Amino acid sequence: DLLDPVALNRSRWSPRDWATSWGPAPRWGTPRTPSRATFGPVVAEISSRMGRPFYSWQRYVVDVGLEVLDDGSWAYDEVIVEVERRSGKSVLISPITAHRSGRAVDPDSTWITAQKRKAAVRRWADAAGPIRKLFPAGALRYIISNDHETLQWVESGREFVPFAPDATTMHGEEPGLVCVDELWAF
Repeated sequence: DLLDPVALNRSRWSPRDWATSWGPAPRWGTPRTPSRATFGPVVAEISSRMGRPFYSWQRYVVDVGLEVLDDGSWAYDEVIVEVERRSGKSVLISPITAHRSGRAVDPDSTWITAQKRKAAVRRWADAAGPIRKLFPAGALRYIISNDHETLQWVESGREFVPFAPDATTMHGEEPGLVCVDELWAF
């Protein structure tokens, strides 16, 4: 089962191992720590099942960014992906959200934002579509009403929601994962 935390794989990628056939090597990036387990391969498989197999750079990002420490906590509190427009950053959101929200050990919800609320809702809808196709009927609730959009996992109650990028929207909230698109706007 792809959502089982036991399915960890110890990928051993490093920037030094970047094959020229993958295209230009990244200029900057945190190297993979081979001694740590990572959910990267699991998230890459989820993305493939969604019909969006990762590019090599996307796979590298999830392999490094989803490393876990021996106690099971995330190795990184923050992962920043900076590539040119239309390179596939947003494709990362659906499989990562599906994985995080489908795991019993991650009790919090996932939030997404962009330059304005309308853009955040568009990004949310783009990411929610592939997630809805991945899970069986009845596993998710898809709710859209005036200024309230939610993709909710029925069993756990976890939610994937868009939010407006302002000082009051998240006040007092503690989502487990926040996806920020177009960070330059902030």
